[in-house]
Amino acid sequence: MRLNLIILLFTISFITKAQWSELGGFNSLSANQDIFTTCTDTFNNAYAAGKFKNSSGKRYVAKWDGTSWSELGGQNSLKANSNIYAICSDQIGNIYAAGNFTNDSGSYFVAQWNGNSWTELGGTNSSYFDSTITTLCTDESGNVYAAGCFTNSSGNYFVAVWDGTQWSELGGINSLSANDCIWTICSDHYGVIYAAGSFRNSNSKFYVSMFNGLNWLELGPTTLFGTIGGIYSIKATDTNNVYAAGDFVNPMGKWFVAQWNGIAWGELGGLNSLSANAQIESICIDSGNNIYAAGSFTDSLSDHYVASWDGLNWIQFGGPISAPLQGFVWSISADRNNNIYAAGGFRNSTNHFYVAVKNNPLRIAEDAKSDFINISPNPVIDKLLISFKGTNSFRKIIIYDSFGMLINSMEGKSSEIVLNCAGFKPGFYFLNAISDNRSIYKCFIVAQ
Repeated sequence: MRLNLIILLFTISFITKAQWSELGGFNSLSANQDIFTTCTDTFNNAYAAGKFKNSSGKRYVAKWDGTSWSELGGQNSLKANSNIYAICSDQIGNIYAAGNFTNDSGSYFVAQWNGNSWTELGGTNSSYFDSTITTLCTDESGNVYAAGCFTNSSGNYFVAVWDGTQWSELGGINSLSANDCIWTICSDHYGVIYAAGSFRNSNSKFYVSMFNGLNWLELGPTTLFGTIGGIYSIKATDTNNVYAAGDFVNPMGKWFVAQWNGIAWGELGGLNSLSANAQIESICIDSGNNIYAAGSFTDSLSDHYVASWDGLNWIQFGGPISAPLQGFVWSISADRNNNIYAAGGFRNSTNHFYVAVKNNPLRIAEDAKSDFINISPNPVIDKLLISFKGTNSFRKIIIYDSFGMLINSMEGKSSEIVLNCAGFKPGFYFLNAISDNRSIYKCFIVAQ
């Protein structure tokens, strides 16, 4: 009981101190240009891509596996010849990438990493896309969706779907008939697909379009989005909780996150609750349904930041992203432990671009109550025994200190492992145990 109280008090203290940090440590990624897109997979690996290049001058997808950054697939395995604007993962860990890059024949394509190699989804030189792909998503059935500035034979913009066999126009030819680029698509928990961007309805208003499995429908009255700017990001949990943001403003001239509640669009939190002073590039939702927004907007000190909506208030999440070198936040994403990742045009003190992470200590506190694994003794002086219950086994063990810095990591298949803590400084530590189907945290103390 005393130990649990100590852990609880420490976690409360840690919540107030947790800030953004450079994922992997200083200059671990060392991206040489902007990062446009991030995502995570089912194992909480993080991915980043954009304008940055490897030593051969090729764009690539960078992977953080909890220990180090690497070029996914090895150097020049993807060898993208232009910017990567979108990456995403599916339920089984495949990674997809698309953007302005083309194959040797000049054809735009969606690249798939299947764990062994990069391939052209749909086959080499399928030539299905005639222009830039700006956004990707997957659903829980494994379908892959792509959209952007490509058009069909009628000159209309559309959402393409890969069903495992072929690419096709979602809903049929000219079913969406968007009249301009599609910047963002997403799938909710039930497989409903949403699309938005620079396309407008007959009243010249931007809108969110929803595909319900049969038809594309305009989601609600669209006066909220106006006629100048566009919708850059949408996220949804179900048809009654859809969120959109971009370059549209309220009557007070402030940018905001719009929410569809199943009946009407409204400003999330009420008029001027976020009161962003510039456009919003990206939004994401964690597993607790907290909403995060970021872009080119700044606080009163002109620092860029990620805003978080917790159901009651908008707050500055974790403080400024990068000070004093500032830049837009192009992308934010959340992993299954609700750690939040942000990337964009901001740099560290050596002018390298990086992925910023803010670990979520609230999630760590919840996982500490799990009976999925045993750790003993706790507190520990030298040897900590870590064991899975049942027939599960470890795939990876990662140890962080109280500031979220990586201390140690181990890989391999085992249901039991002994961690040598003799060289650890006294204090609190977090253990991330990853198996083939789950990832949890537990807290332990190293005593004198």
